[in-house]
Amino acid sequence: MTQTNYTFLRRAVARHSAIPLYRIDRHQKRSGGWRNICIPHPALMRVQRWISHWLLRRLNPHPRSFAYAPGCSVLDCARIHCGCQWLLKFDISSFFETISEREVYHVFHEAGYSELVSFELSRLCTRVLAGEARYKKTEWRAHGGGITQYTDERLGHLPQGAPTSPMLSNLVFKKTDNIIFDLCQSSGWFYSRYSDDISMSHSGRMPIKRADAEKMIGRMHQTLQKAGYTPNLKKTSVSPPGSRKIVLGLLVDSKAPRLSRKFRSRLEQHLYFITKYGWHEHASKLRFQSITGLYHHLKGLVSYACLIDPSWGDEMNASFLKLPPPNVILLAT
Repeated sequence: MTQTNYTFLRRAVARHSAIPLYRIDRHQKRSGGWRNICIPHPALMRVQRWISHWLLRRLNPHPRSFAYAPGCSVLDCARIHCGCQWLLKFDISSFFETISEREVYHVFHEAGYSELVSFELSRLCTRVLAGEARYKKTEWRAHGGGITQYTDERLGHLPQGAPTSPMLSNLVFKKTDNIIFDLCQSSGWFYSRYSDDISMSHSGRMPIKRADAEKMIGRMHQTLQKAGYTPNLKKTSVSPPGSRKIVLGLLVDSKAPRLSRKFRSRLEQHLYFITKYGWHEHASKLRFQSITGLYHHLKGLVSYACLIDPSWGDEMNASFLKLPPPNVILLAT
């Protein structure tokens, strides 16, 4: 299976590991501030990948959740809102960190695993910090199966960076997805979610006013708060009729999602500057840590273009393949 030492697993569950289970990488957000990415210890990483592949991928998220599940894509998520008249967008603050070990436990238990196994799986998929909330005494004793090593009653949370966190976040949020979906259906709105990015749109066939949109925003905020989540008010937005409407970076003001002019220009500029000045100078100017990083970033942009607009994407891919090979890996720091 995972070829992981049993003692390591037991200590990870008991939270008595002599070695750090996560390494923290800090990444600066475009909007300001920092995001902590938790990189699991290699042994724990193997276990989490096994759990993700053999256990979690067999469980189904909500049909309107379009991230982290096989067969889902940004394109499918954006397509729901094409041609809309009104568009509301929401974001959840500290999405993964808000999801507690208790909620992860219930995902495994409701999937049919015993209390003890669900408890151990939830411990392997969560990270605990000082000052975390705690299990109730009776709850913890039942879940821990009376095993004397499991004396740590603190509730962990999903760490951003663990391979199990994305799918677990979908499965935990599924109950809230159902509530929001029912709310939208009863009010003539369309709903989609891509991780913590929530979009709601209205076709305008039944005319609504801005007051109706603002009322829906209030109901959404209440729904999220009641479920234990914190809406990021700075990222809540309203796009009324006549305004440009973007979902996950794609324009949805026509019959099919389209790439934005900004995206097209950015990709074309990458290709132009690399052709003219080379990989090293372009990567240095953009402050990439390595040529390899820039190469894979550009390759991802080209693949994304091919997905959304195959004709134009094929042109960009042909230009990408003509670039000189990136032969310098690391940049001086």
